[in-house]
Amino acid sequence: MILKKIYGFIPVPIFVTNVCVNHAGKNCGLWIAISTKFKLDGDSTSEEIELFNSIVEHELVHSKQFYRTFGLHALLYYFNKKYRLRAELEAYKRTIETMGYNKRSDVIWIANVLHKSYNIKDRFSKSSILASVYVILQEVLDESREL
Repeated sequence: MILKKIYGFIPVPIFVTNVCVNHAGKNCGLWIAISTKFKLDGDSTSEEIELFNSIVEHELVHSKQFYRTFGLHALLYYFNKKYRLRAELEAYKRTIETMGYNKRSDVIWIANVLHKSYNIKDRFSKSSILASVYVILQEVLDESREL
């Protein structure tokens, strides 16, 4: 188990487990599960470590969403596809930041995953999702230039 903090003081335990079948990680608000496919060991490469950390950071965004909505995040996420897309875009923005993506070609996979795996394709076209992903990429690039 790994323990991370959000907002500087709220502990979020992270478990590496086989609970995650179709996703790299799952967030339950109070805790995070990371797929055993991404388990780190003494032989892990720097790329594997970077990917694991990026998954953790993505899931920590969902923990923040959980607390920010006083626990309503799970209901909003389940029942409101617009909220679900917005929540995932916020989390994938963190993925873009942590992975250092800086080109449109780096983030096409995110739109594909969102369209295919998050039960939103009946509400949002693949092209509209891709446009939203490009917007968050541009936000990341703009924010990095400000530093």
